[in-house]
Amino acid sequence: MLRTSLAVLLSLASLVLVVPASAQSTGEYSLTSSSRFTLDLGFYYGEGPDLIGQRHGRALLVPSLAINADVFAISDDVSLSIDVQFRSVASFGRWVLEDRTDFRAGNLHGGVRVAVRPMRELRVRGGFGVVGPLMNVYDAGSLIPPVAADFAIIQVPLSALPNGAWDPWMVSRGYVPLVFRVDAEYRQDWLFFGGEAALGVGVPVLEGYEGVAIGAQLGLWGGVRPIPELAAGLRVQTVMYDEGRSSGDPSAVGFFTLVPFVRGELNDVFLESRFFVNVVDNTAYDTIGEKAWGLYLLIGSDFDVR
Repeated sequence: MLRTSLAVLLSLASLVLVVPASAQSTGEYSLTSSSRFTLDLGFYYGEGPDLIGQRHGRALLVPSLAINADVFAISDDVSLSIDVQFRSVASFGRWVLEDRTDFRAGNLHGGVRVAVRPMRELRVRGGFGVVGPLMNVYDAGSLIPPVAADFAIIQVPLSALPNGAWDPWMVSRGYVPLVFRVDAEYRQDWLFFGGEAALGVGVPVLEGYEGVAIGAQLGLWGGVRPIPELAAGLRVQTVMYDEGRSSGDPSAVGFFTLVPFVRGELNDVFLESRFFVNVVDNTAYDTIGEKAWGLYLLIGSDFDVR
């Protein structure tokens, strides 16, 4: 079971999907600015078995960077933007009877999209992107014997689980993901709601990764602004993927997550907290124990570059 779960996690690159620049959107459309810069820090602590079956507590910190820059106006209501995302993972805990502190850089995503604004309060976007699999340069080692494995690389894909497996291609290896996406958001001064969806394929490039991976995800969110400086709401998201195993064994895994959030906004700067509650259980969570939650803090700013 443990080896199967680790194999599932290490193949999370098969979930080749894409999202708006703030990773999981909870309302990023600004009525006054066209671009956004976001830094976020995810936190998770749980207890689970290591590679030899010993249960230990460990913490994961997941710092990320996302930039969406609206760079070219095609017309008054149509524009072209570029996306850049980067994620890394720091882990603290005990693995195989040893206290460890590890850090690994994740992958880099770059993409383009076209935004259409049929009315001032509504924005619709669509585009594509490619993930530069920087983690492929790491030598993951062998899980047999366990001491030959790169423990930090094994823990990096775990960071996708506390946020409902969203954006897993950012912390996985073995594939080159090609991504396609759409999103839409409606915003008024006191109300906002929207959704995002994506579909993609993962092309295997490392030995041991066989078969094309197919993935899909959907996120919906909505909230209110009782005062201009405060926003609160709920995001609901689901993720389904098939890692493309060549053995014929069932490999599809599903996730369903609720994300209440609170955001403070002052002019073009915002500070937000998100709490991820995973509703659906599956074998992917076996390696992080019974707790399947994550706390994320974000800070960022809206701006214009054109």
